[in-house]
Amino acid sequence: MTGRLLERSEQLRVLAAAARAADQGRGSVVLVSGEAGVGKTSLVRAFHSWVPAGARVLTGYCDALSTPRALGPMKDIAPSLGPEFRTAVQAGDRDLVMSALVAALDDGPTTVLVVEDLHWADEGTLDVLRHAARRLAAIRTLLVVTFRDDETAPAGLSALVAAASATTTTLALPSLSPEAVRALCDGHEVDTDAVFHLTTGNPYLVTEMLASPSMTTPASVMGAAVERLTRLSPDTRDLVEQLAVVPGSVEPRLATALVNDAWDRLAAAEESGLLNVVNAEVAFRHELTRMAVLGAVPGARQMILHRRVLDALVALGDADPGRLVHHAVACGDLETVLGEGPRAAREAASSGSHREAVSHYRTVLEHESLIGVEDRADLWGEQAFEQYLSGDASGVTAAERAVDLRRTDPDERRLVRSLCWLSRLAWVASRPGLALEAADEAVTRATHLAEPEIQALALGNRSQLAMLHGQNQTAIELGEQAVAFAAEAGDVRIMSHALNNVGSSLMVSGANGVPELRRSIELALSVGDAEAACRGYLNLAWGLVSRHDMTAADAAVADGLALAVETEHRVYEIHLTAIRSRIAMADCDWRRAGELAAAVPGSAYASRGMTLVVRALVAARTATASPFDLLEAAWTDAERADELQRRGPAVAAALEAAFLAGTVPPITRALSVYREAERLGDRWVQSELAYRLRAVGQPRPDDELAGLQEQTPSPFAMQAAGRWQEAAEAWRAIGRRYEEAQALADAPDAATRLRALELLDQLGAVGLAQRVRRQLRDEGAASVPRGPMARTRGNPSGLTDRQLAVLALVAEGLTNAEIADRLVLSRRTVDTHVAAVLTKLDVRSRRDAAEAFRGFADLGTPPA
Repeated sequence: MTGRLLERSEQLRVLAAAARAADQGRGSVVLVSGEAGVGKTSLVRAFHSWVPAGARVLTGYCDALSTPRALGPMKDIAPSLGPEFRTAVQAGDRDLVMSALVAALDDGPTTVLVVEDLHWADEGTLDVLRHAARRLAAIRTLLVVTFRDDETAPAGLSALVAAASATTTTLALPSLSPEAVRALCDGHEVDTDAVFHLTTGNPYLVTEMLASPSMTTPASVMGAAVERLTRLSPDTRDLVEQLAVVPGSVEPRLATALVNDAWDRLAAAEESGLLNVVNAEVAFRHELTRMAVLGAVPGARQMILHRRVLDALVALGDADPGRLVHHAVACGDLETVLGEGPRAAREAASSGSHREAVSHYRTVLEHESLIGVEDRADLWGEQAFEQYLSGDASGVTAAERAVDLRRTDPDERRLVRSLCWLSRLAWVASRPGLALEAADEAVTRATHLAEPEIQALALGNRSQLAMLHGQNQTAIELGEQAVAFAAEAGDVRIMSHALNNVGSSLMVSGANGVPELRRSIELALSVGDAEAACRGYLNLAWGLVSRHDMTAADAAVADGLALAVETEHRVYEIHLTAIRSRIAMADCDWRRAGELAAAVPGSAYASRGMTLVVRALVAARTATASPFDLLEAAWTDAERADELQRRGPAVAAALEAAFLAGTVPPITRALSVYREAERLGDRWVQSELAYRLRAVGQPRPDDELAGLQEQTPSPFAMQAAGRWQEAAEAWRAIGRRYEEAQALADAPDAATRLRALELLDQLGAVGLAQRVRRQLRDEGAASVPRGPMARTRGNPSGLTDRQLAVLALVAEGLTNAEIADRLVLSRRTVDTHVAAVLTKLDVRSRRDAAEAFRGFADLGTPPA
């Protein structure tokens, strides 16, 4: 039974146009979304007949297994994409699969690659698709992805969309209209209005109701499949129930094994509309149908049916371990769970499906009493590592369990390694006490072992912990010892890690740690350790930001992001994006800073504090929203982490926001952090806090400020001592316009403060501009400008009214000639206005200008 495809001609047209473009070498991504039963698969199948001649259509499926198959869709299409891709998929190595897929698509004919039901995708599949999506623009491939939008959004879907944002089209399938429902009901004696009301136009529910018109509620409509099942013969019903325990379609080999030459029995089931059989592959008409049938099968019988599937898969050989575990769990086969579960977990881990790996480890470790101590320790440690990679801070519990088990291990080196991992995961979980305890024990035991590699590992780990807590001298000393031991052991990876810690600590303490950080990156890249290289770029960029060298920091971010994107290290993409938001704020690009900060997920613990501070300062400086809830959240994060690198920026931002708003500043909190920075030797944080404290009426003693100015070149130290003119010149020299205006605003004379006001107005820095304006007026200064109107504050680049009007038409997609006609201007005048708009907005293209125009809504009302 197949329904007619109605009200989908526009979606078919979009898909066909995308396929033609792919055939001409302009690949793209089309996302097809909608609720269950809305017709996503039907649309894609109908689209097959619109595919250009000579193009191939490949389809991979994400199945509703308890834990998704690692790289499941890639395994489905592997037989059609050549030996290199098949080898990569068989190896289960995500990075190999990513490169092999792009190569196979690039070398082959025009391809329509369909991935069905992405809401059930594993993490590795999402990574592979994202990698491919970035490269489709120049490949003859159309990637079509279907997913339910009434399910929780796939964790990597937004990243997939962002990866190919310029070449992505989204088709959200609506329910059918009353007219379409009436068309489907034609020839059936039913109340069409009642059918529409009952089904809300869902095509699947409509066709189910028409097949069983006695059904009168949504629940009973779903029960129509079961009602039809009961009308079948017992033998056919048994066979349908057997097939229902297999998620997704049942491939020919497995279907043949389960049907056992009784294909004639399936004819009645096919005729009733329950399932379809094509080339010995069996699929229920819809996943909802399969679930309805399965839901009517008693639990004990389901166990028997799963047992049969498991036996068939084992007999066929070369079965996906994830599928074996799914059916083994369902039928209570612990031997298979314990035998195949670790293999499924490690395969998922290798493919980059970290959350799926964790799920498999948890399934196995539910029965840990049946596993030997050494294997148990391995499994708990591996689970902890996968939780760390998936951003799950609760992995610290698994790491603790691994350490407990390692204490009986005669090989103490394994205990040291487990302690190092426990230390790192405890830091991620905001348990600094446990992190320090584990790191110190690792150093003690490594010293006793006196093996260079283990000593380097433990000392490098302890150095990192000291660096994170602002204990820079300790971090440098321990890191240098780790470098020496790593050199003795010939371990380049550990040496790279230790140099990273040393360089980062040197940067914070006022010395030049750039050479150590760059050497760390070089070593990591030399051994293919992309994760360590990304960490090097991250710490290099942050160190340069702390020293106010935004140009060099932006270059480091760009290099780091390029590597993180290429190697699919999403965690570092997030961290580096957070730093880029900080750089954008320093450049007074308020809109972009806010957008970048908002793009960082709230679950990204290590970056969240920074982005909260950026968002708060953008709100305070532009006077567009209250910053105080964001600042309190940033402080809470900083306190939980117990780190100066988080507390310093949070409290400095709180002082600035209070100063701008005229509210009570957090003096006690700020003085405590100031003393912490002084004690730990972080002169960059100390300098800014000294200035911020001075601004709110709490200047530091002259002797403290004299020493601070000797130890750091930060212009904040000059401002803290009242040397506003030198500070303004220093800020100007490094292109920090807001800070320059801030220094000029400290001048005793009105003329200089008027200069500060002019600059603040140009920057759209309404918060400080309002304060300076009030101060000048209170002092009776003459000719104080009133400042930009509200509309211009939503136009921080200072465009004229005519330029705004031109920009609005550019955003509508009009050409210069069309704009000239609309505004009754000469073409030459419009050319001049467009050039001026691009210059003021600091963009290169009309498209970027249009995006800037739409972004004005973030800071005010866009001009009409």
